Amino acid sequence: MIFQVFRRGAQIMGASCVVMVLSACGGGGSGQATVGVPGAPTVYAATPDRASGRVRLDVTPPASDGGAAITGYKATCAEALEVPLGAAATSPVVLWFGESASSPVTVTGLTRGASYVCSVSASNSAGTSPSSASVSVSLAGL
Repeated sequence: MIFQVFRRGAQIMGASCVVMVLSACGGGGSGQATVGVPGAPTVYAATPDRASGRVRLDVTPPASDGGAAITGYKATCAEALEVPLGAAATSPVVLWFGESASSPVTVTGLTRGASYVCSVSASNSAGTSPSSASVSVSLAGL
């Protein structure tokens, strides 16, 4: 079989007919779809492991993946500082991270007895989503 490329509007003469090339194959679409960053995921459970200083964050994928598959999740936890109302925190904020290709996401290296505020973001080929709503986790007790 022989294929030939013709420009739009060209007339092709055959033995018994004339064919008019009206458009390129695949319709009149604009080509590739636009891909954006995903929406924020939701943390539906935060399970502390006090003995090992870990927290497991179970995540629901974002309602919108931005037009591309979710490639991973990143969790961020910061120690919850108790600061009197109206006062500024004077201690530097220390962050702990955990990454995973799917739910759950585990953050390690946390201090037993401390409390943390954690959130999760999702990524796809276009970038990183806004963070989920924060959840509070306590490693106090036991």
